[in-house]
Amino acid sequence: MSVHRFVAPTQREAMRRVREALGDDALIVANRQVPGGVELVALREGEDTPASPPSGEALPMAEGDADVSRLLLKEVETLRALLRRRERGEGAADSPLAATLRGAGFSAALITDVLTGLPEEAGEGDAARAWVEQQLARRLNAQARPWDKLAEGGVLALVGPTGVGKTTTVGKLASHYAMRWGADQVALVSADGYRVAARDQLRVYAELLGVELHPLSPGRTLASLAGVLNDKRLVIIDTVGLGQRDERLAEGFAPLVGGARSTRAVLLLNAASQAETLDEVSTHYRRAARQAGMTLDDVIITKSDEAARMAPLLDVVIGQGLRPWFQCDGQRVPEDLAPLDGAELVRQALNQGDCRTGGTLPFNPLAQTGTLVNTLAVLRREVPGFSWLEQALAGQWQRQPPLPPSDEAGWLFWPVARDEAALVLGKEGEAWPLWPPEQASRIRCLQWCRRHYPSLMPVFSGVPGATNWRWLDRQGLPWLATVSAQARVRYHGDLQPLWALREQAPEQGEALLRRKGRTLRVSLRALPVAAACGRRYSGLVRAWFLQARDPETDRVRGWRYALLPNDWDLSRARPHLLALWRGQAVAGLGQRALRELSESAALSSGDSSPSSHHASYRSAAAGLAALACRLDEEQSDWAVATRGRVLGLLGPRRRRTPERLLTALLHVIRTHDALRLMRAS
Repeated sequence: MSVHRFVAPTQREAMRRVREALGDDALIVANRQVPGGVELVALREGEDTPASPPSGEALPMAEGDADVSRLLLKEVETLRALLRRRERGEGAADSPLAATLRGAGFSAALITDVLTGLPEEAGEGDAARAWVEQQLARRLNAQARPWDKLAEGGVLALVGPTGVGKTTTVGKLASHYAMRWGADQVALVSADGYRVAARDQLRVYAELLGVELHPLSPGRTLASLAGVLNDKRLVIIDTVGLGQRDERLAEGFAPLVGGARSTRAVLLLNAASQAETLDEVSTHYRRAARQAGMTLDDVIITKSDEAARMAPLLDVVIGQGLRPWFQCDGQRVPEDLAPLDGAELVRQALNQGDCRTGGTLPFNPLAQTGTLVNTLAVLRREVPGFSWLEQALAGQWQRQPPLPPSDEAGWLFWPVARDEAALVLGKEGEAWPLWPPEQASRIRCLQWCRRHYPSLMPVFSGVPGATNWRWLDRQGLPWLATVSAQARVRYHGDLQPLWALREQAPEQGEALLRRKGRTLRVSLRALPVAAACGRRYSGLVRAWFLQARDPETDRVRGWRYALLPNDWDLSRARPHLLALWRGQAVAGLGQRALRELSESAALSSGDSSPSSHHASYRSAAAGLAALACRLDEEQSDWAVATRGRVLGLLGPRRRRTPERLLTALLHVIRTHDALRLMRAS
């Protein structure tokens, strides 16, 4: 087996080179943007001596990565078998939403990538369609407030093939600018010396608007017009229309550079063109602009009123990462020009696909690779400490990881056994074990944590001992104790178990949380009591009773009991009480993660007790468990999209649970590491 790297100006060209060099059975294992275009890493098995063509650079496999190679080959065979079954229609599960997207004209890669992140709770009806519309509109990345951008002025050059509507669009933009900010502030430049009567049409617009028109003769640049253009706020250039395969395309950008102000090129795309043509136009024009030292990221959509389907155009704009400005839907000047409404355009495209159907949705390994990369990028951006978690999984960990700053207090969960590490849980959902030195005494551990991490609030399993309690009081350090229903406290002079007092406690408020794959409604009750610690020490605290119910059936799912300082009200106690539930869930899930990591290490190393990495695995297990719990609970946009994507990588959608999210996260990180090793080798 050999690995090859291909670099090309566009993804389409890179894929063509892959097929020519390795055949149709090649597997794409990496895809990324690089200076000068796109880089694809592909592999083909059964080739002992790589014979890389000029278009591809061979990357031989290192001997130390033989195990990774065998695992990856096994995955390749599984993917190929699945692809063959889907091509034959075996086990195909095509949803109506996928059929609508395909019928609208969206590509298979984009459909797979979008629907992979579809959250489970969206179902398959209107909620799912609304979510897909929102995701497509967000990816469309329409330029916000384009009129304000136009008001900033500058030098705009409209570029595109012949007949795309450049001259008419120049008239529309100039008309709007002249009506809003004055005709004396805008000038037109005609650089089209090839097309018959091109300047005559632009001269008519200039005379009607009362703006200046300056011809740019062949062989001259904008610098030759500096004397008459420098005092204009907006200069719009009508360029010559050339086909995307025209050899003179790069020369067409040469006159646009060299002026006193930099030129902003805007590409015009015909909505009625085929997707392949639009992709080719965008690719060749952007490459020609780069050769001239310019960037071409902005786009204006023309002739949308002539397009039978808008989805192919939107697919190209999303895939190329272009920024749409305006939309032209007619020949009237200036009426048929408006800022592009991404949400409305996506809705229109999907409506056009409702009456169309297609074949089954193909499995795309390249789309899965992109999902892996995008998911990891989101986690690194949104989750504090995720980069440290990756280091712990790779064995490059710090024994004492960086904890939250003082203004981001966290919780320190003490274990039952003193020889185990304490679990640190941050407010943002990060978690890791902590190994304080000198663990012979709990007081010494508390002193060490107090000195190094003063923002951590200790959480005890049971009421702290008399010595610890006195030390906490002297230090003025608040603490939280999780206690059982049988724990006895003194209330109105009588010693009673907590379970006997829960009905007498007045309700303080409610909260929602996720537990074991379910959303629960938690009722918070509180009662001042005296908690005794031995015979000689007791103190006034507030007992909190947490009752969890199923919101749908109103069935009681369980009780939790905790002790907090007596002067804490609901607003202050709520985050700590909810952290209690989260901490217990993280601790339980962390044990499962630790077992999976240890078993995986034992299989790869042949050692049944890999003690050398035990501390690193314990740290990684705690971090993975906390991240899985956070993804299960959080309802922000990034969390909903991320958990939908990682669960989609596991196969058919099932009920969301922290355990499945943990398995999915392990799959994402391990697969990405395997692909990275393949590429590095």
